[in-house]
Amino acid sequence: MVFDELSRYDPRPIHNTWLVHKCCGPPLWIDATYVCRHWRSTALSCPSLWATFSLCSIDCQREYCSRWGKMVLERAGEKVPLHVHVDFSHVRPGSQAYETLVRNLGRLREMWIDEALTSDLRAMMASSADDLQSSPLMMIESLRVEFQMFDYEQERSTARSTLPFPPNQCPRLRSLSVRTKLVDPDWQSIVALSTNLVSFEFRGILTRFVPGYPDMLRALNSMTALKELRLQPTLAVDPAWDEHKEVIAYLPDLTSLTIITNVNVCLSLLPRLRFDRSKAEISLQLTSPNLESADVEEALTKHVLQRLVALCRDFDDIRRSGENIHQEATSLTGEQEHPDSGSDPLNDIDMTLHSPSFTVLLDKPTRSIGLTIDLSPIHNNRYHHSTTRSIPAFAGLKLTYHARQQHADSAISALVQGLPSFFAYTQTIIAISSAPWPDDLCDVLLGHAPAMRTLQLSGLTREGSRSIFAYLTPRSHNAKDGESHNVLPCPKLRQVTIEGYSVVDGWRDDEGYEDVGEQIWFFAPLIKCIAARRLLGCRIERIVLGVECDVEVYDVDDLRDFLNLEVDWLPHLNLR
Repeated sequence: MVFDELSRYDPRPIHNTWLVHKCCGPPLWIDATYVCRHWRSTALSCPSLWATFSLCSIDCQREYCSRWGKMVLERAGEKVPLHVHVDFSHVRPGSQAYETLVRNLGRLREMWIDEALTSDLRAMMASSADDLQSSPLMMIESLRVEFQMFDYEQERSTARSTLPFPPNQCPRLRSLSVRTKLVDPDWQSIVALSTNLVSFEFRGILTRFVPGYPDMLRALNSMTALKELRLQPTLAVDPAWDEHKEVIAYLPDLTSLTIITNVNVCLSLLPRLRFDRSKAEISLQLTSPNLESADVEEALTKHVLQRLVALCRDFDDIRRSGENIHQEATSLTGEQEHPDSGSDPLNDIDMTLHSPSFTVLLDKPTRSIGLTIDLSPIHNNRYHHSTTRSIPAFAGLKLTYHARQQHADSAISALVQGLPSFFAYTQTIIAISSAPWPDDLCDVLLGHAPAMRTLQLSGLTREGSRSIFAYLTPRSHNAKDGESHNVLPCPKLRQVTIEGYSVVDGWRDDEGYEDVGEQIWFFAPLIKCIAARRLLGCRIERIVLGVECDVEVYDVDDLRDFLNLEVDWLPHLNLR
């Protein structure tokens, strides 16, 4: 099929579509090359559109796939920088793909390596040494290496995942990602590449606290130009930590920090990372150290949460002496009692400069719950603080805690008790669930958000959302004078956004809404809730229905007329 001429459209989304279809090989690539005459001629004559591909296709056993891989490389020409993926479990020495890799190392701009061994990388560099007079990786700007578990040619106890690149081999390297399995990385080999790094990611296990943990911090300290840091270390906090308090990583230019680990490791790691907290977006994705044990009490308590948030607040001076740093880090990690422990670390900030939101994710397959507090600055205030003489306390703070579902109440209670000022100003609550929503979770979740204006429900079926709408429905409350009064939960609620509200459950309304019509009977719990709330001054002004809602245009019209409020149907809305 030939579509309209696309030359007048922005080429970037067309380019992205092209990359997806091209990598799939025939016949899907035909859809991309024959979209229109202009784009076909552009695709066939522009080498840069063919510069991103996987070398594994060249050695594929399917003839058409192998032929396609060679054709892509041929159309990329001989001068355009390449962006390639290599899986060393398939690309082995002597194969056509391996020879192609060695021959083109000098023109690689990005390389993603999977299932690598240190010996594979050494052999690759040695094979290219004879072909290239200069450094074989002189052009590389982005490198991601995912190692296998360990090299069976070495002893497990002495094995290291090493990047065998001399210091001057990668002068243009700006982004480095290292992922290991069961074997510690060789941090000295990472330091050799750290001079100009702007982005660094480490995901892996540190089998020994010493020297692994101090070596990691020393390597980070060498990355003086770093702006983006993502750490996902797996290790147990060791008593030997007391012996290495002097190891600190100074990151003066850091603007983005993501840490994915358990609570104990995060409490130990945050004080050792010295950077301007007010200018960096911080994301913590934390689990209990005992997440796999159903009967063990969860690690997140009110005081632990407060220490975590306090560690994300800006320190007075990132250049202070090491001794003072150790004293503050010691107190904040609980090794000594901090004078402010037990108090809300957010009670002194201006919440009107931020947009607090709270997300609850129930995951059915893992039977876990994810709780996220998001304290992002309001963009208007971020750029006009010079006139108001007030600046947001955070460039962005997102803290996610994963626990088992049976510990949901205690985890949410720790959040509510530890950060009462956050929940007092929370305007958006997001509920995402692939599991039935517990009735008792609504009171803990919605009962502590008096300022909530927007409620987003994603993935909840009717059965899963009935308890939420039941909680939002006014109910009688016995006052001290003995009289019964109706109470309006979440009185400031104005918008309800529903994504994934489907009719598949087979549940029908049996509560007297026959006049609503067959088209919208599955919205009965929501209709009943809004009808009851209006008697007490309900302020809901808009309902948004999103993707996977089993509803047609005329259903929306009927729903809009019945409720007499704005109902938007956005078929492509996705809240996740």
